[in-house]
Amino acid sequence: MKVMITGITGFIGSHLAYELLKKKNYELVGTFRDKQKALMYEKQGIEMRQTDLLKPESLKDITKDVDVVVHLAGLMRFHDPWNSLYNHNVKATQIIAADALRHDVKHFIYSSSTEAISPVARIPGDETSPYNYSYEYGKSKQIAEQWLKKKQQTASLPLTILRPTGVYGPGDIYVTLSTVRAIAHRKLRILPGKG
Repeated sequence: MKVMITGITGFIGSHLAYELLKKKNYELVGTFRDKQKALMYEKQGIEMRQTDLLKPESLKDITKDVDVVVHLAGLMRFHDPWNSLYNHNVKATQIIAADALRHDVKHFIYSSSTEAISPVARIPGDETSPYNYSYEYGKSKQIAEQWLKKKQQTASLPLTILRPTGVYGPGDIYVTLSTVRAIAHRKLRILPGKG
């Protein structure tokens, strides 16, 4: 099975690629902007396809000869200008999903965010929680989800939407770093659990 991971050089994408490579029954394709980052993946036998989410022409035929697309690429900055968030998270997703439909991809997995539904009125939130974004980033993920769901209904896009929350672990420089900084500046005084 040939699996494409958009955003393979990012935090989640790199960990997913590592886990799939260990299974030895997946042929991987990744997308990249920076050739230096791509070299490491090519050395592991991963086919790398150069793209830029802001250049639609670079996304043409990006899903050709792929069975599954795991679309992780996007812009995860809560306070960036709306146009930038929209172009990265909505427009690029629409182009990649349309390409997947054209190439008869068997499964399109979209990485959204809990920000599309947060804060939730009832904990824990789930797929029935209403959209309730707090930031423009969450709004961009909401719009992309809604468009994808429409394509699922009208064009039979084989879709799964995931909504990860703050993801951390080895190599993380976003969630862990901001938490450590908050503790250091005494903005977070109580750690959850027994921490």
